[in-house]
Amino acid sequence: MQNKNISYIKSTLVCYFFLFVPLISLAKEFHVSVNGSDGNIGSLSHPFRTILFSIQKLSKNDTLSIHEGEYFIDSTIVIKSNCIIRNFQNEKVTIKLLRPIFNWVKVQDNIWKISGIDSVYQLYINNRPFFQASFPTISESMNAFDQGNLAIAYSNKEIEINGVEKYGDIIGARYLGLHGNRIVSLNGNIEGISNNRIKIYNNSFVWNEAYKLDYLGEGKAILFGSKKFLDTHGEWFWEKGELFFYSDVNPNELIISARTSLNAFDLANCSEVKIEGLTFFSGSLNLSKASYCKVTNCSILYPTPFFTFPEGFEKFNFLWDENNNSYVLEPDSWNGKGLTVSGSNNIIENCYVAHSWGDGITVWGENNIIRNNEIFDCDWIANDCANLTVTGKNQLVSNNTIHQSGRSLIVHRDIESSSLVYNNLYHNGIHCEDLGMTATFLTDGKNTELAYNYLHDTKARVKNHGIYLDNGNKNFHVHHNIVNNCIVGIQLNKPAENIRLHNNTLYNNQYSMGSWGWDELVNIHTFNNLSNTNKKNNLYDAFYGTELDSNYVYFNNNIFEDPKNHNFQLRKNSYPIDKGLITDQTIDFTGTLPDMGAIEFGTNQPLYGSDIIYPNEDYYTPKPPIKLKISATKYDSLLLNWEYPFQKIDSFYIERKMSTENTYSLFATVSASILKFNDVNRPIGEYRYQVRAKNQFGISDPSNTVQDYKSSEANSIYLDSEESDLQDGISSINEIITNLDNKDWVAFKQIDFGDTLLDACKLRIAVPCSESWQNIQVRKDGIMGKIIGEYITENTGGLDLYEIKEFPIEPINRVHDIYIKFRGKKNIGKIDWFEFYNSEGKVIHSVQKDSKCPKPYVSNNEIFVKLFPNPGVGVFRVNYDCKELSVANVQVFNTIGNKLFDHTYSDLHPGEIELYVDSDLNSPNFTCSFYIVKVTITSENNHQETILKYIRL
Repeated sequence: MQNKNISYIKSTLVCYFFLFVPLISLAKEFHVSVNGSDGNIGSLSHPFRTILFSIQKLSKNDTLSIHEGEYFIDSTIVIKSNCIIRNFQNEKVTIKLLRPIFNWVKVQDNIWKISGIDSVYQLYINNRPFFQASFPTISESMNAFDQGNLAIAYSNKEIEINGVEKYGDIIGARYLGLHGNRIVSLNGNIEGISNNRIKIYNNSFVWNEAYKLDYLGEGKAILFGSKKFLDTHGEWFWEKGELFFYSDVNPNELIISARTSLNAFDLANCSEVKIEGLTFFSGSLNLSKASYCKVTNCSILYPTPFFTFPEGFEKFNFLWDENNNSYVLEPDSWNGKGLTVSGSNNIIENCYVAHSWGDGITVWGENNIIRNNEIFDCDWIANDCANLTVTGKNQLVSNNTIHQSGRSLIVHRDIESSSLVYNNLYHNGIHCEDLGMTATFLTDGKNTELAYNYLHDTKARVKNHGIYLDNGNKNFHVHHNIVNNCIVGIQLNKPAENIRLHNNTLYNNQYSMGSWGWDELVNIHTFNNLSNTNKKNNLYDAFYGTELDSNYVYFNNNIFEDPKNHNFQLRKNSYPIDKGLITDQTIDFTGTLPDMGAIEFGTNQPLYGSDIIYPNEDYYTPKPPIKLKISATKYDSLLLNWEYPFQKIDSFYIERKMSTENTYSLFATVSASILKFNDVNRPIGEYRYQVRAKNQFGISDPSNTVQDYKSSEANSIYLDSEESDLQDGISSINEIITNLDNKDWVAFKQIDFGDTLLDACKLRIAVPCSESWQNIQVRKDGIMGKIIGEYITENTGGLDLYEIKEFPIEPINRVHDIYIKFRGKKNIGKIDWFEFYNSEGKVIHSVQKDSKCPKPYVSNNEIFVKLFPNPGVGVFRVNYDCKELSVANVQVFNTIGNKLFDHTYSDLHPGEIELYVDSDLNSPNFTCSFYIVKVTITSENNHQETILKYIRL
């Protein structure tokens, strides 16, 4: 009985517990609006007014919904754990970490002052950042170094900079310079001045005489940190609580605000906080030592203001303790951090981070995710910062678009067991050299993976690497990346160990791969890679490693679908298909063997980078148009269409390039509201188009390109020479084919000529006199297929002087493979395109007569004649090569001397000749298995008879 009572009491308590716990822990939703009041209760109908007051009201599991508008905060707001802060129903919310500045007092001509400000990191006029007083005056942007003064840095730490002498004593001011080979910027205090020479103090190793070519010598420099530099509207100077401002007008009539803190929200040590749908202007987020926090669909503009640093490379510096033991500077103490993430299991997703003197995002800790973000316009200061600096364990960096950097785009030093995958990286090295789009140094990656990334179009001019595994790295897995338009595709420096490099596509890089220090490479397995670059020197090769397997060097772009527009899918029947090596790293493939290169044939090209679309910003050049296409083509016109989801532009520039031109030129301008253009009255020829957007701050990068060809013929087939499906031995440069030597060829697969018989071919070709009088064959359905037309090359005046030539072909229609084969010596010329058409018999063979480049004398050398196929089944061909117009007689005899075949072929033009012997070869006369073939050839300088044996199967 007693036990029953105890059971009843327990069950009753459990019921009451579940009845009341939901009421106790019920999460609340508060609202804040620019039209609210902090005296309200924070409901939807009675919202709060300020961000700080609203966040202070949050308890565990509460949500703050912020309504549309601009919200100003003047200092960092500390966030509590277990809450959600978001925009209300996707409304546009901007939080500005700015303190309005007013009540300026004039202290002298054009200089104004306000007192009582503890610190100033940036100053904004009408939301546009202005840099502190400097010599010369620069803008707060990536263009800072371009606006610097010419200067010379010497190894005694002296800088010669003309014009500085006018300021007198500027001891204590700061120096920022970029010199020599522009590897990294110098930053130091001025401790002496004599005329136009200043003496610098900092801790950097770069003053060593051994490094003077890389870091010293001529360059550009900026001086700041002195009130004496105040001389231009918008410049400012802060010192000891006083802010000075130079203005051409009364600043009290301007909207001026100052950034006095680094972070808008501080989530340090927080857990389970969500920040959603907010734009942070002039303020970053600090997630240091946070856990399970998520920032999504946010924008962070100007995350990192200008900062100073004591050395050229500040991060990861080796320091020494009192016992002379070395240690590495921890990320917590770094300067120039951006949106800061450490701790564990945090996510930054679908965010736009832009405009930073240092990092865009800085990550350490473990198990953090940086996914589907655009990180743009960072490392203005040109030191070892990056758009994304990531270190730590088990980090995932995926599907980010990362571009526009003074130096590297991703620095991933001291990273372990992590993945950097499906990122789109481009336009790095705007200021610096000797860097990588991705870069690491002295790191055991512990099988860190760099895979399925697209790295392309560096801005560095001398020494840039797509993927840079600098000295002292091991245990990295680098695969299925595309590296395009860099100086070096992949670079690996000694010592290096246990690195796998496979299935990478290296396209149009100056060098494919590089390695400094072959003697200290251990277990570097390089396989299944593609490159179209074979340029070599003592540091670079097409492929390198201690174990090389199944790599392929080719010499044009014909194996890819559309590399000009970033499509690197393999074409059907291209060589790399099923030519790869099977290892434990190549488990996913569709054919009998893995393909070479980054994209397996028959699979879709990965979506590299982010899919977020962030609109154009004020004070910046616009984003490029997207999805340019040809929507309609008529004989006398072409209609272009494109998309532009970014807004805030003045107009579009239509740019066009014909095959006769080396660069695009502005062709037309249309208003921002028009997303199409009709090009009419075009001359005959090949065209490429691209579109740019324009606003008052500049012109965007170009859109993708599209191509079209206007023929002079109503019914024709146009074949672009560099877009062939198969090739052997040629090179493709600037949309033409070159390096055309004897027996080289290109092929176009499954060309549909339609129902009408086409009987002539045009080609646009450049041939110097020294390379004329050689042979171009058109064959159908195979490299040894029937010759249907031949052209003997004629002098056009040089390799850069193109003319359109034409010659007859055997009439052709329906679907065929077309092979263009080159016969002669070396360097047969350059070819832009071929066009097949119906001339109605008007194009005929003609013997050339060129007084400026006459036909070379042909001696009476033996003409080599052969039969093929031999043995055969009855039909065979007689083949010979003659440099002159010739006549050939072919006779066939059986073994007892009876003549079975006799035919004369007249007016055979110079070049390789094939005569088809197919009359009556299947008649009863041809019943033997052995025949004698007599070939008599007569030309201006030759007459010979050749006896051959033919075996009939």
